Amino acid sequence: MTKDMRLITILFLSLFFFGSACTNRNKEKAKEQQVAIVTDEEYYKIAKELKATESSSEIFINLPTDVIFDEGQATLTEDSFSWLEGVVKMINAKGVGNVMITGFSDDSVEPAIAQKLSAERAKAVADWINGQKLKISVHISSQGVGNRFGLPNKNPDGSDNPENQAKNRRVEIVIKKANPPQQ
Repeated sequence: MTKDMRLITILFLSLFFFGSACTNRNKEKAKEQQVAIVTDEEYYKIAKELKATESSSEIFINLPTDVIFDEGQATLTEDSFSWLEGVVKMINAKGVGNVMITGFSDDSVEPAIAQKLSAERAKAVADWINGQKLKISVHISSQGVGNRFGLPNKNPDGSDNPENQAKNRRVEIVIKKANPPQQ
């Protein structure tokens, strides 16, 4: 056998064994990462419960922070898990690519405090979702925007507007969906 033939044989065997090892590792990883399959009926029930809206390319979910956090805190409450489990099911059913989680706050506190709290809340949600069994193709990221993009917390007469304040305290989740086929 010539030197070139030996090199080709070694290269072939290396690729064969390395490829088999990679395939086995990928199968094991896929087995560990099995996600619950959601029927269309279950998906739409979850979407309705979460008051999710959809476009052809994204799913939008606004979680009111009073449901998933105690006031002024960034630690998830026990009540939040059922909401977030629904979000995970929606991500696994239709999500591809990126999921952006954005925390918002009202302007009842200093902007720096609102910014920090909104970022910590978005990260808490992202961390919890990342800890669940997700499709491999999904990337979760988070950001906090504080009170920069909210509705006015005051009425024209200067009194507080609790309804707008509540709407401003939220975590928004945007799930990218598979692109629809081009026509």
